[in-house]
Amino acid sequence: MQKKTTKKSSILLLLSYGPPPSLKFLDNFPNFQLLLSEGVSNFLIKPMTPSLLASILGFSKTFDKNFDFSKEIKPFELKKYEIFKESEEKAQIIEEDTMTEIRYIEKPEVFSQVSNRLKAVVITNDLKNAGFCQKILLDYYFDENLESLNKNSGIFSKLLNEELYELIILDISVENNENQRFLDVLRVFNDEIIDLNKENTSFYLLISPYLQGQNIEKVLNSHKTGINPNILKIIPKQTYEYLNGNLNKDLMETNENYKDLELVFGCFFEKGGGRKDTISSFELLDEDPIKAGRMAGNKVINSHIFLREITFRLGKLPKFGA
Repeated sequence: MQKKTTKKSSILLLLSYGPPPSLKFLDNFPNFQLLLSEGVSNFLIKPMTPSLLASILGFSKTFDKNFDFSKEIKPFELKKYEIFKESEEKAQIIEEDTMTEIRYIEKPEVFSQVSNRLKAVVITNDLKNAGFCQKILLDYYFDENLESLNKNSGIFSKLLNEELYELIILDISVENNENQRFLDVLRVFNDEIIDLNKENTSFYLLISPYLQGQNIEKVLNSHKTGINPNILKIIPKQTYEYLNGNLNKDLMETNENYKDLELVFGCFFEKGGGRKDTISSFELLDEDPIKAGRMAGNKVINSHIFLREITFRLGKLPKFGA
């Protein structure tokens, strides 16, 4: 009898703000605090445009500026696409049960070109991000006022229970931490969704922006703090400074004082599935970015490879990089 493989899944919460927020309020949510203290943290560097969602899915250069979407976005409707049945002009077909690494595509057009057959869905309150999902043929559900994310009967719980998707992304755009409906959603996520004892499920939290402009340098150079100047001369370029094996000059050399960049904070947890660092409170992130940069176990990566991190952990992609 053929042994049945255990299905893995990931839950990703994206919090996108206007100006960089204070994060210490998240220490009041026990499971968020546990996710941080028991997991591993890192930072993502990304252009200020496009959105965090577009950046982590690898579409930064496809939609580096505003884009138009013409079709009507209907709220409270799960929009599904048969993305692996699209024409070969738009979708890269991969043989079933074959793990094949998709080469880096500078300007992908649809999600299936970068997904490695990952079944994903986005729940968002951002009309533009719903339009982005529509444009790249990625399943989505739009709820501008976060009305359908209540306990038990909410869309998020429904999708979790049905186990149709390997990656569920909850994408929330908010101006500040005072929005009551936003806080209610976080409570639902804290009370009903985050379960660090759950087998074969990984949890991600990304918050953008954490730092912007010249402040980014505090974290990017935190690994150099206290090191002998002679040693500094031989420290190699870091992973985030490269793109597809080459130095990313557009990002690192022509961006004066990082004026067009922002830093995203992220943390990750999977039971029995990874390292742990010593960041134990969100308050530390507010008070000492340099210390947080030194303590973060997974340091800094480019936002465009984040999806590859997820697909690798879900067994959809061979190990890449070092």
